Amino acid sequence: MAVLFIRNLFKPIETGLEIRDAPPGSHSPFFNKNCQATVTAGNSWRKILAACLGTALLLGIVACYSQESRNENGRQNDEVSAQRSTITVFAASSLATAFEEISKAYQSRNPAHKVVLNFDGSQRLRTQLEHGATADVFASADWAQMAALRQKGLLTGNPTNFASNRLVLMVSASGSDIAPDQTEPPQIDLENVFATELRRLAQPGMKIVLGQPEVPIGRYSEQLMKKLEGDPSLGRELVETIIANVVSREASVRGVAQKVALGEADGGFTYATDASYGYSSQEIRVVGLPRALLIEVMYPVAPLSTGESASKFIDFLLSEQGQNILRRQGFGPPAGNETDNSSIYVNAP
Repeated sequence: MAVLFIRNLFKPIETGLEIRDAPPGSHSPFFNKNCQATVTAGNSWRKILAACLGTALLLGIVACYSQESRNENGRQNDEVSAQRSTITVFAASSLATAFEEISKAYQSRNPAHKVVLNFDGSQRLRTQLEHGATADVFASADWAQMAALRQKGLLTGNPTNFASNRLVLMVSASGSDIAPDQTEPPQIDLENVFATELRRLAQPGMKIVLGQPEVPIGRYSEQLMKKLEGDPSLGRELVETIIANVVSREASVRGVAQKVALGEADGGFTYATDASYGYSSQEIRVVGLPRALLIEVMYPVAPLSTGESASKFIDFLLSEQGQNILRRQGFGPPAGNETDNSSIYVNAP
């Protein structure tokens, strides 16, 4: 239709043209010397008009075709996305860096699956799930949150440990006497350095930040305080003065680490992985706990849905590839495997 329309526009003028005489002396380009209208001029204007209309029509056809192609590509992309199975993972905030890498590796191996990560304090994630939030996998920084969900009947499978961590003392570099080059256990007396830093933090005016009692990092810190009370070289009085200097209790371990790194607090207890993540020796020092005071942190994981995707993600987490990623990020092996205290010492990240 479009081609026929353009061809008709280009047809020469046939009969029916009304010819009028031009006024005497007229030199209009549209009249010849005999004062008759020239058909050539009319044809020229008509050809120009036809060319413009034809070009506009062709551009319209191309635009419509391009839009239709984009729509078709969009529909195809939507169909591909719809075919991908989404796995929603709720994980403790201390797992953020490791799980981001693990999710990429998992999706590379399982392109039909899309992993959606939600990080927060373990107790906050548990509360969200208890109030109706939906997820396929839950990875906690302690067993208390997992036990609460199991009691509510929200787990669809048995939880299992997939990683471990250590509690450490993180202090601001500005007030610490620890030298940046004290990085190897043989070079230091770990018990003496730890006790010295604790006594410094117990001095009046010092600011300490801890986790909230109901969150994993807060619960682990409370366990440490009980051990400190029973240590003859430290004792209850020291613990009481440390507690008196607490100026903030955070909802996650990342909150504790950030306050110390920013200089808003002089010290606090964090996990080894969080204390070493993204901070320099100009900001912090990290003191490992002596063997007698070690607090092990266990990370359990459990499915929350009955789909195959949840079990596949957990299997990948426990696989050699998943465990290697966790090791690179500083996490230890899960419970049941022998752990070594030599990696927990005073360091300067």
